[in-house]
Amino acid sequence: MTAHLYTFEKLLSASSQEQIFNFLGQQCEQLGYNCFFYSPVIGGPGGEKLFKEDRKILQGEELIKQNAFTTYPASWIHRYQEAGHVRKDPVVRLIATSNLPVFWDDITRSHKKHVVFDEARQHGLANGITVPVYGQSGERALLSIATEIAPEKSPDHRIATAGMAVLIALHLHEAVQRINRKDNEPSIPRLTHREKECLQWAAKGKTSWEIGNILSLSERTVIFHMVNATKKLNATNRRQAVVRALSLRLIAP
Repeated sequence: MTAHLYTFEKLLSASSQEQIFNFLGQQCEQLGYNCFFYSPVIGGPGGEKLFKEDRKILQGEELIKQNAFTTYPASWIHRYQEAGHVRKDPVVRLIATSNLPVFWDDITRSHKKHVVFDEARQHGLANGITVPVYGQSGERALLSIATEIAPEKSPDHRIATAGMAVLIALHLHEAVQRINRKDNEPSIPRLTHREKECLQWAAKGKTSWEIGNILSLSERTVIFHMVNATKKLNATNRRQAVVRALSLRLIAP
């Protein structure tokens, strides 16, 4: 299973919620999962929240207004909020302290009986992967892909699926942030020619050492340009910087 950055071109250029929904649906299906859930994660004294108005049960357009995109059964979205499951969901608890994808079956093996998973199964969500997303401004979000029957996967294929889920989550978060910016026109940072070159080769999967050889620069100089570009793009790491540069059309896919 391979992922090329141009795979996400439609998502990065999405200008409507419908386009985001369609892209996510296609990607989940290709990975063997039939539904998804994306939402910002809000921390506070009372614990983690997925919606600002967590005392009110939100559905449909109300969810979208709070940047929650989902094809989960409406019955489960209602029950999850009604029961206050976010405060006892082991998946939400885990992503609060880790950047790694969470495999639901890893949790269910250690929690053979858990009210959240037991009820999720009743609504057709028996297996899934959840990916945490962290933004430069401190914002957090999660993406879950789920299905009723887990697809059979070898260990290598399982890891590759998680890797794709991470890439989808990263590009999805950027697409949502982009749509939310005023007038849908983000301020575009000024990158130097070298910074763009380094980002362009990083987008092709090249390491700093390889980029240095290609551009006849030292590895340290490449790292210097990548760090500067990452700061200018308000990104948390190299991968996010590449995604943002692609989204702003500063480099080509």
